[in-house]
Amino acid sequence: LALDLARRAAARLVLVTVHTPGIPAHGEQGAPPIDRRLDDELRADIRTYLEMVHHRLAREYPAAVAGLAALETRVVE
Repeated sequence: LALDLARRAAARLVLVTVHTPGIPAHGEQGAPPIDRRLDDELRADIRTYLEMVHHRLAREYPAAVAGLAALETRVVE
């Protein structure tokens, strides 16, 4: 849908993923600990997928794809 809209409007896409760090592991008391290793693996997997999609779209629709961005944020309550 986004690609179709971009082509119709002669616009370019920027593929973006937003990662929220801090996947809790099972803990015993209080707040669960953060599994940094799992968090890093998840971030790398998402980035790899986004790069794969970016390369495929850039190859098929070079005028429509401007780039990619991987952002990181924290959950706000």
